[in-house]
Amino acid sequence: MDKQNGLIRKLKEYFEKRDDVAMAFLFGSRAEDRRHSGSDWDIAVYFKPEVERTEWEEHNREYPEETRVWGDCVDILKTDKVDLLVLNRAPATIADSAIRGVPLVVKDRGLWLEFMLIITSAAEDLREFARDYYEIYMRSKSLTLRDAERLGRIIEFINNQMTLYSVFRELTFGEYEKDLIKRGAAERWVENMVNSTMDISKIVLSSSKKPMPYGYADTIRVALLYLNINDGFWQKFLDWVKLRNALAHEYTDIKWKKIEDFAKTSEPYFQTLVKSAQTFLEREREGV
Repeated sequence: MDKQNGLIRKLKEYFEKRDDVAMAFLFGSRAEDRRHSGSDWDIAVYFKPEVERTEWEEHNREYPEETRVWGDCVDILKTDKVDLLVLNRAPATIADSAIRGVPLVVKDRGLWLEFMLIITSAAEDLREFARDYYEIYMRSKSLTLRDAERLGRIIEFINNQMTLYSVFRELTFGEYEKDLIKRGAAERWVENMVNSTMDISKIVLSSSKKPMPYGYADTIRVALLYLNINDGFWQKFLDWVKLRNALAHEYTDIKWKKIEDFAKTSEPYFQTLVKSAQTFLEREREGV
């Protein structure tokens, strides 16, 4: 125990000196007093964002210093059994677990609090999503009548929501900023569209007996491929998942730019998604 405490103290001193790390945690077995001689050192770091916003689930983001941080931790701990988790990029459920570990450094309490609120809420949502996924997965070997009806309702709902494109394309920043009702309607519309995409993806994959992918964005990516939708669509839907996740936390002007872009560019993507989901539904119904 004394040896581990000494190593933890050295880690704290190291991360305190790094200007690019906003917070870091020790988690896993060594943080929970479940360690044994072969236990890895699970270390989570949050790199300071380049812009003034809270970064999370930045799936495709690489941080130039993460390899150096891992190497420095290996040198400090005198072992290569070090797993470095970048909190800016980690799935919500894993990040939620990591920040409950032993704090090594927290330099910005406001950032830590905001990140914690975002991650804990997202993690709980994802756990509910996973429960529903596996309930569908276990019901039968293919799409059941119950899930077919549900998928049909979601497709109909998206079609109804798509009639609002003409409304939100005309929305101005002034209206969005000053009119709380219009702002709420626009944000709810985006949320409805993205949530429906996640639900379609969940039903398509789980009813096809596909193991659940890692998080919302990856679930949509795998579902799009399964539906034979162009792989180039994936990046756009990833951006919209991140937008949906950020609606409650981003600054108004940043949200507006993303919502404006969504209203102007997303319609063809959702038309393709709905058409592919409808084809899947009709094919599965023929086999029921």
